[in-house]
Amino acid sequence: MGGDINSTYDNETNFEEFARIEINGIWYIISDSDSWGIHWKFKKEIVTEASWNLDMNNDGDMNDNITEQFINRDTDGDGNISGFITRWADNGSVTSN
Repeated sequence: MGGDINSTYDNETNFEEFARIEINGIWYIISDSDSWGIHWKFKKEIVTEASWNLDMNNDGDMNDNITEQFINRDTDGDGNISGFITRWADNGSVTSN
């Protein structure tokens, strides 16, 4: 999924669960309904050495951002290996019922 660094994704979805049974081609509800939901919240962030628990450039710390050059791969498809490695990290997703 695309997005720039610090972009956010926010989606709230609600569900209603219940049990049902089919008898002779007819569906019957056999339980009370139970409403619940999930609020997805993600933020695009740069992957750091600390998040991978690796000192990728062997400088004695894990304080650096991971770049495509460290892994020798063009992950964003722009034709070079100079960009940052990014990920969508949880930014406070919650469930409710």
